[in-house]
Amino acid sequence: FLLTDTAQIWAFGQNENGQLGLGIDDEIVSKPSICTELNGVPIISIACGSSHSLALSSNGLLFAAGSNKKGQLGLNSLDDQKQFKIIDSMRYVSVVSVVACMNYSAAIDEFGALYVWGCKWGSSPHLFTSSDESEKIIDVALGLDGRIAALTAHNKLILSGFYVNDCQV
Repeated sequence: FLLTDTAQIWAFGQNENGQLGLGIDDEIVSKPSICTELNGVPIISIACGSSHSLALSSNGLLFAAGSNKKGQLGLNSLDDQKQFKIIDSMRYVSVVSVVACMNYSAAIDEFGALYVWGCKWGSSPHLFTSSDESEKIIDVALGLDGRIAALTAHNKLILSGFYVNDCQV
């Protein structure tokens, strides 16, 4: 993806699952193409998983496109999307940061709350809580198998989602 200073999105590359959000069936897009579905939407950030993409607008709206076989789009279904679609369950949450990895997605809202979804986390964004709910999350990284590393405003690192033989440890 290329994101211009005028918030236009140009997409190219792998598109087997529609992860470029262009609404086309081409598996490979070799020339940059403008993503018309988000024209006029002030996109400030894009996050990409293995076969899905998330786009964040300056007013905190979150959009998703691509494979949804593991619920990574957060659309309360498992249907793939070839064009960017707003994540309705997050419509009234002001998102400030978004990340994606493999078949997982996560977002942080304006209050420092963390939402996760995809695979073991389900197809709908879930509020992630730690043992200290007063901690404001300021950054997050996702890893394979649903692993989460979240950094708080007090420089505390919260780790979660480590699995051994499909059991969380």
